[in-house]
Amino acid sequence: KEAAQYLNKIPGIENCKIIADTRMTLNAYLNQPVLNRDREGDKECTYYIIWAPVSHHQDYWGGLFNHLYNFFKQKYPAEIPVKTIYYPNGIAAIYIFKVVE
Repeated sequence: KEAAQYLNKIPGIENCKIIADTRMTLNAYLNQPVLNRDREGDKECTYYIIWAPVSHHQDYWGGLFNHLYNFFKQKYPAEIPVKTIYYPNGIAAIYIFKVVE
């Protein structure tokens, strides 16, 4: 929910592509009806909402939580999150990256 609230406050977010892990339910909170990792289109920017590997280790659910993170870091190794969402214990839960292409 916190990731969707952050994204909804970004001006022009409706013109951006949003890619998230299929286990996230952000579409229930986003004002736009778009949350599909396979969506195609010419967009100015893309936001990736990714489970943080520090709290979702490779052996957790057979590594499924790190699948999108590993893909993202291979494609964009130098990118850093524009927003990090934390669990109450202070460990990173979700990273939000913005890529402009």
